[in-house]
Amino acid sequence: MKKKQIQIVAIIFLFVAIGLLYLGTDKSSTASIFGLISGILSALASIISLFSPSSYIHKFNVSDWKEYKDFSIVEIKSSKHGMGKNPTVTTYQKNNTGYEECMCGIEKDDNGNITITVSNHCKIEGKAVITG
Repeated sequence: MKKKQIQIVAIIFLFVAIGLLYLGTDKSSTASIFGLISGILSALASIISLFSPSSYIHKFNVSDWKEYKDFSIVEIKSSKHGMGKNPTVTTYQKNNTGYEECMCGIEKDDNGNITITVSNHCKIEGKAVITG
């Protein structure tokens, strides 16, 4: 099953659960109404979490590298990737059939900003997969 199909099934289950909770709610009982509200809020939180990204892909071309003395960098701000202050970064180089993992220098600052480094003669076209 694809991720999107699983998300749709999960949302259907949430709506069924809320419907059952609503039917079982005693409208004259404050505690029962609070239980219904708690169930609705939990369902909303679950739906939001289903659609929050779990990774960010930053593609780059050879022309995206900024040259310094004997190395080049690609910078990715934490505000762009949205994966927090301590993300995990995996770099991939484009090849004839897709992508293959490659080794690049990776630096992260305290705010989660990422700097990918290569020597000037090794600039690549590829992507960085960032997870939180």
